[in-house]
Amino acid sequence: MISIGIDGGGSTLRVGIFTENMECLHLHELAETANPSVLGFSQAEELLRSSLTQTISDAGITSSTVQYVGAGMAGAAQNPDWLRNVLTSVLSHAQITVAQDYEIALIGAHGKRYGMLVLSGTGSVAFGIDASGESA
Repeated sequence: MISIGIDGGGSTLRVGIFTENMECLHLHELAETANPSVLGFSQAEELLRSSLTQTISDAGITSSTVQYVGAGMAGAAQNPDWLRNVLTSVLSHAQITVAQDYEIALIGAHGKRYGMLVLSGTGSVAFGIDASGESA
C-alpha cells in the first residue's frame, strides 16, 4: 500500500510518499504556497499537479500504485471540491481526503483527531476538535 501526504501551508508545500509502514520513500518540498486564494486557481493547480507528478517520478513508482491521498491545504475549507478535483486528475483511482492545513497540524501535534491548537506561522488560527468530532 502506497500513500501520499500533502502539507500545503501558507509558505511551504510538502508532498511525501509513504509505505504502509509509514516509511517515507520520497519527500518533495517547495518554499512556496499552493493556496489558491494567494496564487489563483490555475497557478495553484499547476503547482500541485507538477509537485505530485515530480514526487511520484522521483520515488520510482507509478500513480497507479498510490491507494490513498491525504491533503491538508491552506484554503481547503473554502475550496474542498476544487482540491479534490485537482488531486483526482493526477490520482484518479486513489481514495482522497482533504482538510485544512491547521487540521492536519492538530492531528500531527496530538497524534489523535481531537484537541486544541493555536498556530502562528504565515497565518494564525486557534482551532479545536472535541472527542465527538465537533470543531470550532
